[in-house]
Order: sequence, then C-alpha cells, then structure tokens
Amino acid sequence: MYDNSKEFDLYPLTIVRDRYCGCYSGGEFTAWNLYPEDIPEGIYADDVGCSSFFSTTKIIYGRGKTPDDAIMDLINRLEDKK
Repeated sequence: MYDNSKEFDLYPLTIVRDRYCGCYSGGEFTAWNLYPEDIPEGIYADDVGCSSFFSTTKIIYGRGKTPDDAIMDLINRLEDKK
C-alpha cells in the first residue's frame, strides 16, 4: 500500500490499466506522476507505436501487476532518481 510519509509528493498521480497487459510497459498497470491529460499518447498507440514509446521514453513511470504495485514501483523509481 502507498506510504504517504515519503519525502516527495506523488500528486499528481494517474494509474492506467495497460492496453497490452504489460507486453511493452512491463506491467498490467502503470503509475504516472502526471495529470491524466499529460499522459503520453504513446501508451495508447498501436503495437508498433506503443512498443516504440516504451522502449525510448525517458519519463519515469511505475509498473506492476496491481495499481498498488505500480504506485510502489513509481515511488521506488522516483527515490532512485534522487
């Protein structure tokens, strides 16, 4: 479960169920430290576009089997970035 005592603010936070069940993103759910309207369109693209997006993106996002897993992965990735 998300621990809000971390030193950074996860707001905004958007969780997305992956269109391709994690084939390109690495998780059934992805967590983004972005507003919904700022989520890159590449995650919704066709196979080639989605694959290209996830293989080249520099945006930090979390991924996991559940929404909570994706949030925790995002937290860990943001902490690693510090």
